[in-house]
Amino acid sequence: MRIHAFATVVCISFSVIFALMAQAKPPAMRKVHFPAKSIGKAHLMTSEWITLGSINGRFLGSAGGDYLIPATEKVALDLDPRVAENPTMLTDLAPDAVTAIRLLYADTPDSFLPAISKLSGLHRLEMRECSVSEDGLSQLAKIKNLERLVIENSDFKGDYGKGLSKIKSLRFLSLAGNHVAPSTVATISKLPNLEYLCLSRCALSNEAIKSVSSLKRLKHLDISSNAGLSAAGLQYLKACPALDTIRVPFTTIRAHDLLRLKGLALTHAELHETSLTSAEMAQLKKAFPKCKFALRPRELKGDDKMLFAPIR
Repeated sequence: MRIHAFATVVCISFSVIFALMAQAKPPAMRKVHFPAKSIGKAHLMTSEWITLGSINGRFLGSAGGDYLIPATEKVALDLDPRVAENPTMLTDLAPDAVTAIRLLYADTPDSFLPAISKLSGLHRLEMRECSVSEDGLSQLAKIKNLERLVIENSDFKGDYGKGLSKIKSLRFLSLAGNHVAPSTVATISKLPNLEYLCLSRCALSNEAIKSVSSLKRLKHLDISSNAGLSAAGLQYLKACPALDTIRVPFTTIRAHDLLRLKGLALTHAELHETSLTSAEMAQLKKAFPKCKFALRPRELKGDDKMLFAPIR
């Protein structure tokens, strides 16, 4: 009797499973259209696109022709530098084809960023060691969903701060490795949605940091490798109520200087220190109980001594 009852339950279970499988619909798919001639390498992004890290994800293939992918997947494009020099090759790229584009080492003409601005589905653009003009940056304001912009070690032409100020949708901005004047910092500090700002190796002054205080949504600030920054500049950051992460290696800012930020709910701080005494750590932990402190050795080599703050 029990065996018969068990067999009946098993049969019913399998029936339910098969019924559910029959009702299950295949995942929705979408077609990603690239120009017939490859314009780079395409990847399916495997992590949240607004965060740090590589945009590569899972390799999809050469960015040429059509691909059928799950509708929920996001596509990243490593753009061939030759395409950047000849933006007409982007003409056949569908406006919603990619979520992210990365471009490295390209002498981009003024027509490049206007061509990129037609990509309405773009959320993330990374350019390193490229030529960038004020007019080109202004064109990016047409991309209403652009939230992450990285322009590092690049050749800027004109008042690029003015161009950046028009991209109101930005949440993440990195200008690392560029000379950034206080007036430029003041301009980009008016971006209403900025949460992450990287100004590492930008020859910043304390005056420039004063402008950053107007970023009320700022959570993450990287001002490392700026010899002109001192403890005096930190006091302005108390006006950033959302700030939880700060990076200050290779500046003259020391661990005890962070106490000027007491009152902020810091969760991560990276410092240019070899070690801290138990008393120093106790002070910091009392002021910032939830903060993790990462120490960077104060050791510089070769030309670094000319670029970064002096050891003391």
